[in-house]
Amino acid sequence: MMTAKNVTYPSLLTLHECETIATDMFRREKTEVSGDAYWTQRQQIIKNSFGVYNLPSACVYADRFVARCARDYGPLRFVNNYTRTYRQGSFLQCHADRPDCDVTLSVCVLSTVKPDWPLVISNVFHAPPWDIEQHPPQAYFAADATAYVIDIGAGVACLGSR
Repeated sequence: MMTAKNVTYPSLLTLHECETIATDMFRREKTEVSGDAYWTQRQQIIKNSFGVYNLPSACVYADRFVARCARDYGPLRFVNNYTRTYRQGSFLQCHADRPDCDVTLSVCVLSTVKPDWPLVISNVFHAPPWDIEQHPPQAYFAADATAYVIDIGAGVACLGSR
C-alpha cells in the first residue's frame, strides 16, 4: 500500500506532550558535548542546531505515530526517532533519509519562528551519493517540492528514502 503521497497530521501530540519533549531537548543540549568528530562532520549538512537519536521522551510516542501513519501507508515498522532543534541561522541541506526509513514523519514540538518557517518536501527519488557541486539539490527537487508549515503538535509524513 506504500504510496508517494505526503500526508499531514494536524494533531499528533498535545501541547503538554510537546512541552515535555522540548524541555528534554533543552536539558540535553545544555549538558551534552558537541565537539566530537561526528558533530563536526554533520555541521556541513546541519548548521547551528542540536540533535539526539532516540530521545526517550519522544520515543514514548513511536507506537502512536506508527499506528497513525500505517492507516495511510500500510504496515510499518519503527526504525528510529531523531529529534532536532533549529536556531536562527540553522539550515538542513536537501537530503534523503536512510533506505530503511520507508516513511519519515516530521513533528513540530516547539516553534518561536515568525514568519513561519516551512518544511519543504520532495518525493523525487535520487540514489546517493549526491554531488552537490555538479547537481544543486534545490534545482533538482524544486519541480516536485511542497512547502508545509507545521503547527505545534502537528506533523507531515513522506517517503523517507527519497
